[in-house]
Amino acid sequence: MKKLLSIVTLLVASVMLHGQTIDLQWIGDAPAFSTGQSWGVPFAKGTMNDNGIFKLVDANGNVIPTQAWPLAHHNDGSVKWMGFYATFPKDADGLKLIAEKGPKKVKKVKNAPAPATIVSADNDSEIVINNGLYEIAFPKKGANIISRISMDGKDIVTDGKLICQLEDRSQMKSGVLRYNDFESNVTSATVVRSGEVAAVVKVEGKHKAVKGTREWLPFSVYFYVYKDATPIKMVHSFVFDGEQSEDYIKGLGV
Repeated sequence: MKKLLSIVTLLVASVMLHGQTIDLQWIGDAPAFSTGQSWGVPFAKGTMNDNGIFKLVDANGNVIPTQAWPLAHHNDGSVKWMGFYATFPKDADGLKLIAEKGPKKVKKVKNAPAPATIVSADNDSEIVINNGLYEIAFPKKGANIISRISMDGKDIVTDGKLICQLEDRSQMKSGVLRYNDFESNVTSATVVRSGEVAAVVKVEGKHKAVKGTREWLPFSVYFYVYKDATPIKMVHSFVFDGEQSEDYIKGLGV
């Protein structure tokens, strides 16, 4: 699990100022396994809009599905930066992104089917993502940030949670140190972005005492799950809201 969460390879985009063919280059070697990536591409003023049409191909002309969304705009409303998701096959190289300006307005079709997404469920109790290789469930309440990860109908991960140990120095002058254990207490889980290539889930809450009622260290965890890719990207942040002279974080983990 540690490897899946820690291995990240980045892309850098070099763009011809007025061109619509963008060369993508790996920072370092191309990954030796299928992996999901997110990156951004800048566009000159007036050359791209929110409804841009994109086609990502490798050196052999194979099309790699992408998911795009605008990140920033020029003062004329055209797209300044566009964000992308894609799942790259192992050793993918010679990558080119072909970009075309889309129509100004997209006609709404009555009774059109819902957009394709790897989010298979989003209800009152949990969010479930099925990326074609495994199913992962994020509860909206409780101690777990991940309730299960299943492959081929079998749970391979259950009851994933954040853990914390507090070193209480409030009685340090008397030579007393106390240690208290905390676990995540989830207050919400929301789908930040979803599509047929990737989905992002934000889990929020606080660390709650295993024994007692104290809650502290508000946290947010973003999970990035990509279609047909095994690695899961996890970005964890928290706010220290304890007493700085008494509350020391002895340990923090998953």
